[in-house]
Amino acid sequence: MHVTTSQEAGQLCDSIPSSVVLLCGLQASGKTSFYHQVLRGRYLHVSMDHYTTSRRRKQALAALETALEGGSEVCVDNTHPTIEERAEVIRRAQAHGQQVVAFFFESKVDLCRDRNQKRDDSSQVPLVAIYSTIKKLVPPTLNEGFVQVFSVRLLEAGFEVMKEDRIESERP
Repeated sequence: MHVTTSQEAGQLCDSIPSSVVLLCGLQASGKTSFYHQVLRGRYLHVSMDHYTTSRRRKQALAALETALEGGSEVCVDNTHPTIEERAEVIRRAQAHGQQVVAFFFESKVDLCRDRNQKRDDSSQVPLVAIYSTIKKLVPPTLNEGFVQVFSVRLLEAGFEVMKEDRIESERP
């Protein structure tokens, strides 16, 4: 499915049977743009980018917990490169009776590096962060506890979103 219009975004959102969406992929792969163009309006945005202290992960998880306690539908926006990092979000969502859907952003390092360099200085991440993340990046699978997994590719105009049926983890 190509998502280039608000109508297509609405159709995608209507097809998601969850109240927690987890975005994962390299820095500058389009996760936050996807949230703003596709998921915004339905999901509360919880992003580690909103926190600037060394306790960013703890603060983001606390924001997730508060949103779940309040009954909000939540989009958790971070790199989430490992099964272990995703497991914490899944565990918290399931503890509140919520299903979790993953969106995995497929991107090449050189494209993310180029997109990162086009960001304003305050939004850029150090290149070492991108290289560090790719070393440990494992695509999400249904076995982790997701009810659906989608792969997302950033296009010139919009996104290409494909439903995945990966059961077992494999490195890209």
